[in-house]
Amino acid sequence: LFYDILLATTDILEGNAAPDDEYNFVLCPYTVYDFGTALNPMDPNEKQQMIGLIPLLDNSHYYCGDDGQLSNSCVFKGGWYHVLFEDDIPLNNVTFYGLTFERSLDASVMAYGQPNNDAAFINCRWKNNKGGNFLVDNFWHLYLQGGIIEPGGRREQELDSRTNSFDVHSLLTRRSKGIQIRLNRRRQLQSIGGDYPSMYLGFAGCSFEQNELNVALVSNDGGFLD
Repeated sequence: LFYDILLATTDILEGNAAPDDEYNFVLCPYTVYDFGTALNPMDPNEKQQMIGLIPLLDNSHYYCGDDGQLSNSCVFKGGWYHVLFEDDIPLNNVTFYGLTFERSLDASVMAYGQPNNDAAFINCRWKNNKGGNFLVDNFWHLYLQGGIIEPGGRREQELDSRTNSFDVHSLLTRRSKGIQIRLNRRRQLQSIGGDYPSMYLGFAGCSFEQNELNVALVSNDGGFLD
């Protein structure tokens, strides 16, 4: 799914396709997306088994099944993260419907988007996330980074001559920066006019069940939460 989104984005940026009014991505129902549950937190190079959801386009909507119902059982399990908002990608009107997030080993949602970015989770569930640091880590951090293409992968051949190659290692090993923020806040956050803003996140009809985090359910530094 991520590489399909990347190809669509590349076509738009290169003028080969006009942007759509919206993009609807339907995840297969009754499916467990296994990111890995036996990862070594002491190894900074330990990779989760697949890239999480990384929105790249405005007006992108992710549905569990055709109608986005929680009962359709789209389960994201394990890994360092499930959803990542990169800090160098401006985004508006991104929504997630009916997804279940389980057993993340660091932060299920790494929300490092720009201050004007916004996203919402509708009827989603976070369950049995234990041993990680956060369910949601929201701030705009100082050091921009990104990664896109898996070296040697099928998509790399399609993309190599069309877009800059990013480091997939960064996407598969990404860890939250919330702990660093607490150690040295001003050196880790982007600032605008003395403020430290971060993106907007909305949660409607969501449930949080049997989660035990090392730091906090939600780390929100300068952002807006509903």
